[in-house]
Amino acid sequence: NANLQVRICSTLGVPVQISSGPRYLYALGKVYKEGPANGMFIVVTAEPAADVAIPGASYTFGQLQLSFALQEFASLEKFRKPAIRLHLLEGPEKGLKQLSDVVIQALARIRGDSD
Repeated sequence: NANLQVRICSTLGVPVQISSGPRYLYALGKVYKEGPANGMFIVVTAEPAADVAIPGASYTFGQLQLSFALQEFASLEKFRKPAIRLHLLEGPEKGLKQLSDVVIQALARIRGDSD
């Protein structure tokens, strides 16, 4: 969410990158894991809205996507990067809306707004 990115950046005065998987795998590996230890990472995973079986595999697309995210999270920990993982149990659409609302409320308190 570009709006959330701008709000965090302007309130906290830090650069913010929001990206979704599986594109994040390349960005995290090349830029952040081997770089300076001044980044903070939130890995957000969610129950899939609708999962799809992978023909010939014993796992679904949602399970594969989750395993990629968990591997990236483990890698961030291995490189001693500050990281937390949030898992959205009610799916990505509802969960991301709730997460965005909470972050916006927190930023408003930091600024002293009643936003």
